[in-house]
Amino acid sequence: MRILIDGDSFVKQAREVVIRAALKGVICAHFVANHPISLPKRQKNIFFYQVDEGSDKADDFIVNNAVTSDLVLTRDIILASRLLDKAVRVMNDRGYEFTQDTIREKLSERLIMLRARESGLYIPPVEMVYNKKDLANFANRLYNIINDTQKGLRESLECVMINSY
Repeated sequence: MRILIDGDSFVKQAREVVIRAALKGVICAHFVANHPISLPKRQKNIFFYQVDEGSDKADDFIVNNAVTSDLVLTRDIILASRLLDKAVRVMNDRGYEFTQDTIREKLSERLIMLRARESGLYIPPVEMVYNKKDLANFANRLYNIINDTQKGLRESLECVMINSY
């Protein structure tokens, strides 16, 4: 299974769960960011793509290279919406899987929070702090998706670099 990770926003604890899965050989992990991120060196199932700095450069790379059989991991709701339009599975670092049914609500919530922040009324909720429960939910959901995807597969996993890089 190929997993693309929005490295610009993904929390370190969740990134480590993905790295462990890649090191076990159960996934191909493709990290995309506009700055260096800490990853194991020279691992055949872990790839890093550093894109140019700038708004949405990493997002554009992910959208342009993601296919329907991929899973993309991101906190970015706008990126999630763009990927869902391509029928790509998307999950955040709390184990929440975005769907066509829920993305509009999430986009509306994002807009309300943005306007509140701009007007000085925004107070971050306590739930914004990433905690052990969030990490456990993420790890459980990720492994459930991996296991569901790999049922019936007997061939070995072959990981290759994304061609457009």
